[in-house]
Amino acid sequence: PCITTGMNPGKINTQSLAPFRRDEFQPNTGEENVEVWDVVDHCGGTACVVNIPTIVEAYDIDGAMVSGFLSTGESTNVSPPDLMESLDLEADLHISWEDVDREEDIFTAAMDIAEQRFDLVRALMDAYDWDFFLVNFDAPDRIAHSRLKYMDEDHPFYSEKGNRRYGGQLQECYERLDSMLSDLIPEDGNVFVISDHGMEPCHWRFNINDWLIEEGYLVLE
Repeated sequence: PCITTGMNPGKINTQSLAPFRRDEFQPNTGEENVEVWDVVDHCGGTACVVNIPTIVEAYDIDGAMVSGFLSTGESTNVSPPDLMESLDLEADLHISWEDVDREEDIFTAAMDIAEQRFDLVRALMDAYDWDFFLVNFDAPDRIAHSRLKYMDEDHPFYSEKGNRRYGGQLQECYERLDSMLSDLIPEDGNVFVISDHGMEPCHWRFNINDWLIEEGYLVLE
């Protein structure tokens, strides 16, 4: 939300992107906030927006919109509703990650979605006379969470076997995405390549409630 609104967390009143409740999961998008593509639309421009986490339900703008990866629908929703048919493109960009073996299959699943998303973006770029285009490729995030432990010899879960098998996959991911971007970036105009956060190995974590319980400072009813 900070990237797409230009405001800091305090101003958009978003402390957590994804609050969890007992019976539901609902991304906190700050609905009262104006996103950059809304500004483009308001000013008479054409915008194409693909896979931005704050878009849970695609809505009508002058251009095209594909919901983000936090969408909880059975399939990725789009606007206009006949978008995929008009592009004559078959792409299933929604995947149930619970069905993916994160040790064995995460790289293949993430890169398959990236390839399909590239095809969609290329088709949209050709179909629309757009003024603003925004797309999120989340493969590096998916793969790094699973593979960084095999790239750091000091990591408690590092293994030489894992390094031989998986250690080069994050590098391959970046190389393949770089190749895709080279085909997408126009010769003129302003281009921004943005990351929403960095990534490094996590060697340990501290669960404060567990410690409080063990020390007798916290008692559960």
